[in-house]
Amino acid sequence: MGMGSAAAEPSWGRSSASSRWKAREDSALGKDIEVSDWNEYERRILAVIGPDDAPRDELLQRWCRHLTSELELPCHVTGIEDFQWEERYLMGAGSLEEYEALQRTQPSYLDVFVLRSIEPWIASEWSMCNEDLKAKVRREADGRRFVLGLSELEVVDRASRNHQLLDDYAVWFVNSR
Repeated sequence: MGMGSAAAEPSWGRSSASSRWKAREDSALGKDIEVSDWNEYERRILAVIGPDDAPRDELLQRWCRHLTSELELPCHVTGIEDFQWEERYLMGAGSLEEYEALQRTQPSYLDVFVLRSIEPWIASEWSMCNEDLKAKVRREADGRRFVLGLSELEVVDRASRNHQLLDDYAVWFVNSR
């Protein structure tokens, strides 16, 4: 049974006054999440960031250290949802021909990438949020290299430990802003 409109207050992220969060069936990552699943997310996330109310930069550094030590790289990733540049085409405002042409030179959420490394403070023209950890990736189809927002990616192999690690980061990142 989904949580519907039941409110949940995580004990992680920014101060409780600025990070009101409602767990709902259509969570920030578009998943149906049960109450027990939120409890598991919270347990795993707190194991990474700790219970203190550290500044966001420090929490991002903790995530970076955790992920760089725990992820088995390289691994295959793809977009969780359309990348920011793709929205206008997928909503019907741009032409299909232009979208297909741009997909050859720009990263698409439909692409499969090889995640090579994670970097905390590098620039990315493709990342939706500047403060996101960055993923250095190589597109499988043509070898093009990109720097993408880590919270916008998911591991292709859903059964791997890597999938859970990136998913935990994305849930924290989206819900703690």
